Amino acid sequence: MMKARRGRSASVAKLEEIAKRREQDDEVEREEEDAVNPQEPAVEDEVDTNPSPSRTTRHRRLSSIYTDFSSQMSEFWRQKEDNEETEEQEQTLRRMFDNLDINSTGYITCDALEEGFRRMGLTSSSAQVVQMFKLADKDKDGALSFNEFFQFFRSMASLDTVNAEEADELQALKNGPLPVRRRGVSVSVRFLRNFSIRPFSAGFAKRVKSIALSPGRPLVAAVDRDDKIAHIFDADSGRELRRLVGHQDSMLAVIFSPDRKTVATASRDNTLTLWDCTVGHELCSCRHPGVVTACDFSFDGKFIYTGCQDNLVRKLLTSKGRCQRLMDRLPQTQLGVIVALGAQQTMDKKIIMARSCDKCAHVLDADKLVVQGTLLGHSGMVWHCGFNHDDTLMITQCDKFIKLWSAADNSPRFSIASATMPGPKKPPARRSRLWTTVAFGPQDFSSVIIAAANDSMVYVLRIDTGDVLVAIEAKSSVYALAVGGVRDNVLFGDDVGNMFELHLY
Repeated sequence: MMKARRGRSASVAKLEEIAKRREQDDEVEREEEDAVNPQEPAVEDEVDTNPSPSRTTRHRRLSSIYTDFSSQMSEFWRQKEDNEETEEQEQTLRRMFDNLDINSTGYITCDALEEGFRRMGLTSSSAQVVQMFKLADKDKDGALSFNEFFQFFRSMASLDTVNAEEADELQALKNGPLPVRRRGVSVSVRFLRNFSIRPFSAGFAKRVKSIALSPGRPLVAAVDRDDKIAHIFDADSGRELRRLVGHQDSMLAVIFSPDRKTVATASRDNTLTLWDCTVGHELCSCRHPGVVTACDFSFDGKFIYTGCQDNLVRKLLTSKGRCQRLMDRLPQTQLGVIVALGAQQTMDKKIIMARSCDKCAHVLDADKLVVQGTLLGHSGMVWHCGFNHDDTLMITQCDKFIKLWSAADNSPRFSIASATMPGPKKPPARRSRLWTTVAFGPQDFSSVIIAAANDSMVYVLRIDTGDVLVAIEAKSSVYALAVGGVRDNVLFGDDVGNMFELHLY
């Protein structure tokens, strides 16, 4: 049956209605002006070299608009610095919004905002304005309502902006408060971005091996390098809620199901175990012919894909832990294991996986587990891979490169080299910087990726250019990273057992 055609969005309909009403009002005004100031008849074949009065008037009006905008923005910053009431700031923002809303549509465009910043002499901020505009435009209609505009400027008001190319980092950071509340963790903000970072109350004595954030519930699952027990923590307090006990050897991966009911753990004891998230009871266990090295749920949680030491991918029915499909064995020149696995976020048509015996990743048909494409170009083993939130992009990571690919045709987008990233203040002696883990950013910040390196650095990078937005120096190398949860945050764990929560605004 054919689906009903989707109607116009409410915002578009509203814009059209306002524009029509505005056009009618302008027509009435022109008729009244003509009645008061009748125009002289035009003279044919006469070239008027003088500027049009309407152009002069419009130019003067635009100049006045942006002059007022500049003054009001200065007033807004003064109110923020003086800690004046939010109501005063909102009134100032309302005046700014009305100024830029030249046609009284109730919305403002990105061009209008860019022009306002340009006339203030902030030409270098254009790229950041465009990016923040896209993030503020929640309904993706290409314009900001006042509420979106209000959040845009309220977010900007608390930013610490450092141009690392033009100023010494420490001197620049002296001009504003450091947005970090953790001693021993230094941060450098490379572009316009607001964020906060805090230590997660729970931690381990050894390397954090794997972390997962529950969708829609304030829960964190984590395991350390040698632990046979998976731990479930309260995401707000860090208090341990329950332990998942039953594995006979250490675990390599832990993950929540999309329906928030199940936790899956992959272990060196050759089993994938599914647990009830609420009470911590074991639901079922699926034995493999070797160590279970990776796992990921399908978008609806009906299936779970596993990677194994036998170098094969399996598709299991979540409800019973029964194997539904086994991947055909691929050619290989040496022994290997599945080291990375990722399923789509909105459909169940493809998965992506990587083997230790390759320098590439493979895209498989999710139903038959046959190879549909190969992502070539890495210099070593691919450690991590996955899809973004709307399944339009794929990401792969080896030691030296992070690569983004089009999910539509497997074509490469661009590559980010670990050697080009800014390093810690005291670089490790005789150690080159290598990528350790990567993930797409939170859903509200789908224009960024989060990446970590072996020299204790964690980066927030622009997804379209690879530019560094935030660089964080942790206490040790970071190997575990999770994105999502109730607050749509980032949680990462380091080599000595610390965990930190990174929140982007």
